[in-house]
Amino acid sequence: MKQDQLKAWQPDQFDRFVRILEQDQLNHAYLFSGFFGSLEMAQFLAKSLFCTDKVGVLPCEKCRNCKLIEQEEFPDVTLIKPVNQVIKTERVRELVGQFSQAGIESQQQVFIIEQAEKNASQRDPILCSRSSKNPRVKFTFSS
Repeated sequence: MKQDQLKAWQPDQFDRFVRILEQDQLNHAYLFSGFFGSLEMAQFLAKSLFCTDKVGVLPCEKCRNCKLIEQEEFPDVTLIKPVNQVIKTERVRELVGQFSQAGIESQQQVFIIEQAEKNASQRDPILCSRSSKNPRVKFTFSS
């Protein structure tokens, strides 16, 4: 999804995140809820971290990293989708193990967790584990 579409869907949220990026104040976790493009906003934030040809703070949408993130194939952006509406405990343990590692293409990692409202019991262990190990890990939860 292109930035202009995302901005049309949620202009206030988009502008808020542009300001956050301009001020270099991106937090370690965000929760997006509703049907406004949660996955797309999470991918936008990931692109803004990994883009190699930014336009100001905005991702170019054309470089290799941006394209791979859009295709859900960038190695430092992990998309976690529930299987049968559940994220299994084993998957959470795998994720926690990844938090202390550096990314493959950079020092950062982004984890995008879809349908977080159906897996509320898994959020706390993920956030608690993350906060003490690697400050270069970012999360987005969508519901």
